[in-house]
Amino acid sequence: MLIRQASTQDAARIADIGRRSFIQYFMNEGNASELLIYVDKIYAPKALEQRMTAENSEFLVADDEGEVQGFAELEWACPELLPAAKCLKLERLYLDPTRVGTGAGALLMKASIERAEATGCSKLWLQVLRTNTLALLFYERWGFEEFHRSPAKFKADREVDLWMSKDI
Repeated sequence: MLIRQASTQDAARIADIGRRSFIQYFMNEGNASELLIYVDKIYAPKALEQRMTAENSEFLVADDEGEVQGFAELEWACPELLPAAKCLKLERLYLDPTRVGTGAGALLMKASIERAEATGCSKLWLQVLRTNTLALLFYERWGFEEFHRSPAKFKADREVDLWMSKDI
């Protein structure tokens, strides 16, 4: 498996992985309508292509013999809460649900850290749902620590996002 920069030719597969992963891990009876509107918006072809070609973002994909297994969406942005000169946000790291546990996530994380280093960032940061235990354990293993909390995306959930960062 190799990690490579995504192209717009990967957009359909990225949208499929993102949509299926998000629905599988985050949809519940209380947030279904709100969540479906959200995934339709962020994975709409035009919206995804705009993010993929934006100056301040980059997409990496885990490619296994020509088949995209997962992706990382990176954005050069620093929240006011981090006293860092330059930050890279790991906006999304999603795998095809059938590929969890294959090492693809670790390869994407390693590549994300390397992109932060190569571009002179002092912090890599992300937001994760407090109840997403598997993701939290994964991020903690990579040295991320919580620095803030905020309401999560869906009001119906009354959930909390943890903001985590890692020194580069």
